[in-house]
Amino acid sequence: MIDPDASAGQTAISYTDEFLDAALKKIDKMFGKGFAKDNPALVQGYIHACALNLGAFMQASVALQANGELDGLLDQLEDFDKR
Repeated sequence: MIDPDASAGQTAISYTDEFLDAALKKIDKMFGKGFAKDNPALVQGYIHACALNLGAFMQASVALQANGELDGLLDQLEDFDKR
């Protein structure tokens, strides 16, 4: 979980740690135990995709917040997470 009181650097590290944990779990689940460890480029690609998605989300949230539309996006994300 990301700490809302953390510094920007601490937050970046927390997101990266979450991305790494997710990559290892997801890749090993899909391809078998130890596959992620044996394929670091795949782990790197997964983390890179997560970072790009987070960056795009952050940019969109700034634009939506400026237009007063951020709450709608957050509601949609919560609904997506419940699937």
